[in-house]
Amino acid sequence: MYYNLIGIVFLIYGFVKIAMVTSLIFIPPEIKKRLALIEGFDFFVSLDDTLAGHMYEYILLVFAVFSIIHGLALLGVFRESFHNVIERKSFQYPFYIALGLWMMIFYIVSNLYEYTN
Repeated sequence: MYYNLIGIVFLIYGFVKIAMVTSLIFIPPEIKKRLALIEGFDFFVSLDDTLAGHMYEYILLVFAVFSIIHGLALLGVFRESFHNVIERKSFQYPFYIALGLWMMIFYIVSNLYEYTN
């Protein structure tokens, strides 16, 4: 493992995102209700306990894990071939596009299902 400032930033960013997402998932309902009333926090804290209400948290969790793996690759923890795959734009762009498309398709289908029932 070698020192790489960007790799360390990715690791910290990933762990902060994981801490944020897990706190949103496991926060007690009474605290969640209070936080939802505060302007700014209401964007992150949702009182919607359906799958659609939590999907963005799951996507953030996947993105956080990817950030940690990317940071570890930048620090040289994995083989050079894996590092090259993670660093390729031909891998990163489709990964981000897939996450975005998954959210778009999921919310379009869930809204259509909601309006038909």
